[in-house]
Amino acid sequence: MANAFELLAELTTAARVVRTRLDQDFAPHGVTAQQAGVLLHMASGVTAVRELRKAMSMDAAGMTRLLDRLADRGLIERSARDDDRRALTVTLTSRGEALAPTLPPVFGRVAAQLDAVPPSELSAAVSCLRTISRVLDS
Repeated sequence: MANAFELLAELTTAARVVRTRLDQDFAPHGVTAQQAGVLLHMASGVTAVRELRKAMSMDAAGMTRLLDRLADRGLIERSARDDDRRALTVTLTSRGEALAPTLPPVFGRVAAQLDAVPPSELSAAVSCLRTISRVLDS
């Protein structure tokens, strides 16, 4: 029977393997998986930095660095909001808009590899991960 330490070790390993695989598959697009996630949230209409941080479960410093990289690549633009100049909004540039539709299939190809995992195990894993998040986030 697995214990919490084994779970943490396996969870850390699995997260690294998934992140590495996604980053490898996104490399030809010139972005990381995390950057792709931000671009897809933006393409779906999320323009407030605070909303992006929440959607990506990131702190302010990490989101700032991520947005800096996307802006440096010419994929996004930042601007102050009219109603609160301290708050920023972000928008996709034409390059970002052109790139965004090419990104979901990459996530899809990696997710398809998980078809080798029995559905009951996937369901149990998702349930377990949700419980872990809830317990550690409280």
